[in-house]
Amino acid sequence: MVPTVFFALLHFPTTTSGKTDRKRLREIGASFTAQQLAEMRTSTQGPKRQPSTEAERTMQRLWARVLSIEPNSIGLDDSFFRIGGDSIAAMKLVGEARRMGLQISVADIFRHPKLADLAGIQTTQCSSATEEVSAYSLLGEDEDVMQVCKDVAAMCSVDTSAVNDVYPCSPLQEGLMSLTAKRSGDYIMQMVLELRDDVDEDAFRAAWEHVVQLTAVLRTRIVQHSELGLLQVVVKEKIQWTEAEDLEEYLKGDREEKSIGLGDRLTRYALIKEACSEKRCFAWTIHHAVYDGWSLPLILHAVKQVYSGGVLQRQPSFNAFIQYLGQQDHQSSISYWQTALANCEAVLFPPLPSTVTQSLADITVEYQCPPLSQSATDITMSTLVRAAWAIVTSRYTSSDDVVFGTTVTGRNAPIVHIDTIVGPTITTVPVRVRLQKHQTVFAFLKCLQQQVTDMIAYEQTGLQRIAKIGSGPRHACGFQTLLVVQPADDVLRSDDMLGEWRSYSEIQDFTTYALMVQFTLAAEGVQITASFDARVIEHWVLEKMLRQFSFIMQQLPEAGEEKKVADIDTITPQDRRQLWAWNQDVPPAIERCVHELFAEQARARPGAPAICAWDGELTYGELDALSSKLAGHLIQLGVKPEDIVPLCFEKSVWTVVAMLAVLKAGGAFVPLDPDHPASRREDIFRQTGAQVVLTSVQHSARWTGTSHEVVTVSEVLLQQSTSPVSTNSLVTDPRDAAYVIFTSGSTGIPKGVVLEHRSVVTSCLGHGRAFGITELSRVLQFSSYTFDACIAEIMTTLLYGGCICVPSDNDRRNDLATHDC
Repeated sequence: MVPTVFFALLHFPTTTSGKTDRKRLREIGASFTAQQLAEMRTSTQGPKRQPSTEAERTMQRLWARVLSIEPNSIGLDDSFFRIGGDSIAAMKLVGEARRMGLQISVADIFRHPKLADLAGIQTTQCSSATEEVSAYSLLGEDEDVMQVCKDVAAMCSVDTSAVNDVYPCSPLQEGLMSLTAKRSGDYIMQMVLELRDDVDEDAFRAAWEHVVQLTAVLRTRIVQHSELGLLQVVVKEKIQWTEAEDLEEYLKGDREEKSIGLGDRLTRYALIKEACSEKRCFAWTIHHAVYDGWSLPLILHAVKQVYSGGVLQRQPSFNAFIQYLGQQDHQSSISYWQTALANCEAVLFPPLPSTVTQSLADITVEYQCPPLSQSATDITMSTLVRAAWAIVTSRYTSSDDVVFGTTVTGRNAPIVHIDTIVGPTITTVPVRVRLQKHQTVFAFLKCLQQQVTDMIAYEQTGLQRIAKIGSGPRHACGFQTLLVVQPADDVLRSDDMLGEWRSYSEIQDFTTYALMVQFTLAAEGVQITASFDARVIEHWVLEKMLRQFSFIMQQLPEAGEEKKVADIDTITPQDRRQLWAWNQDVPPAIERCVHELFAEQARARPGAPAICAWDGELTYGELDALSSKLAGHLIQLGVKPEDIVPLCFEKSVWTVVAMLAVLKAGGAFVPLDPDHPASRREDIFRQTGAQVVLTSVQHSARWTGTSHEVVTVSEVLLQQSTSPVSTNSLVTDPRDAAYVIFTSGSTGIPKGVVLEHRSVVTSCLGHGRAFGITELSRVLQFSSYTFDACIAEIMTTLLYGGCICVPSDNDRRNDLATHDC
């Protein structure tokens, strides 16, 4: 990666151990303002190419206004995202451009981040005026407006003349009202403003009245029409002020006794004068169906402006956004989501236990990520968040196909002055990330950012509609983790004019997911607020995840163009220290071979049950004899000490016979999955140099036509076999290989892990004691042969003299409860 800024330090900060303090260096780098960085780029790179056309000069001025830097510090070759821009700034840039009659989109900025390129594509002029949407025009030409007005007026308990407008709900509003109906109180916020002593109460009330009259969405109700579905009704009405004397009592009653449902006012206003403290408070209750995080500061700023004597400019109504939704190409949306979520079977995280039917994320944990290094790429912070979370989730699900939800602002829509529209334009979308671990980090991030850009045109489809498209989309929409990325918000900070705002809503009122993670982006780093359901995910697990997320976030901007996704370290320094602490007392190696210890058990209890399988039962004496016969056959075929012999079996008694036979012959076995493609099996043969393969009658046909020596293990073969060889005739060393387990191959080529006899024996005897395995134990052999847990289920049981219980593959997958162990 080529540095874009150089700055001098008198000395490098160091840690207590004398090493370079990289965390402190990042903090120093993050402390510079966008203007300072721009000036340093100019000083280190020389004079910048300045605009020469009017379009370029206009774009330069727009960038400067949005990023709060001097125009002359921006050159033609500068990238919007490298000099302080992000996705939120891109939305603001679109708004500023449209006010000047210039037509650009957020997608344009992402595709053409350089000033020269963006100015070059900007040829379309658009009107900077707001086009009002006529009342009732969104109902459709064939609708009887008068009848609809009568219907909705009755549902709202108002006179027909009070109905100003009627139009459809957005998919988000439909979903929110449905969720509130299921659990009263959800998605309803209570905010309290403690008024300053000098606030004029009458003027304050008048300011709110004025803003409500100008803002249709604050006078909106939602009803269920028998023919038209969910509709929003704009009602001409004044605020119904409530007065109270006890704040806590009012808030409790407002929350518990006054539900918000269909036909009800979606906002409530109260003034509380506490006699005991003479404190005056304004309490505002509002349903999420009529506001979002972007709208909130617009409303509060408008009230403040009117209170101070300012004049509000009329802004586009929320029905302009509804009109935009109605003009969407629904077939294109269906095609997009069908492709994006095709065959999606990603493991959803966190998985819901069968005892949890409705998540309740009622516990909150916070975590502060340190500042990130300044990236010399066009990758935005929100893209880094998605990437880091995808990598973390992949680790916890053991899957390279990851799905989570994310809430986006919806302010990317090509609507004039959409940045000033008051109303809930936010939407939630499923995000599918398929990690390719051999891909470079830079390419991975570019793909994710392109995904964000491509999704803009289809993000308002709605989860309910996406889920109906097919099985893949339906599965993806069942995500249990919701990410919300937002800029630092000062709405609830102290207001020098009116007072101090506080939110009284519980976090569970705003999420029906098992895990919701809010990322607040600020100069001092990323502030994480995670709410979770403790029945679904444990507190310590989530804290560990957040540490891993932060650790990965630090690595992504520094990865350069060569580092692979597989090279990203997911084990935090804290976790590494914990691993060392857990393993500080390493048990001494037991210098024995696996088959030797098994032979001791066979001599001690030859008549005891060793295997109880669906296709046969063997005692220790029978298992010893059969495996020795097969070992002799392998030696005759040329198997030598440490030769690797692959095993390809379904769940069967003969698999255990084959494992012991290979060990007795001096070799090391490697389990294969019969369902894996032939190319994967052949790759394992190439890596191991294996010549002989043991398989079952069921899978012997898979090896027809190959160059390998195939041994089909069955009762017939062993009845025909010569007398068994003595295990004492073979010289085996505890340091010899016992078995090889191959990785999944998710990072590219599968890699084999070789386990020595002494390692297996030490591990089996150690964890067998901890598990309480004895000669009386009956252990279910459930794990896949390619999963190393199967070694514990098989070898540990045999070394302790227990019995291995083996169900068929069908029973294991579909009917385990009836399997008789």
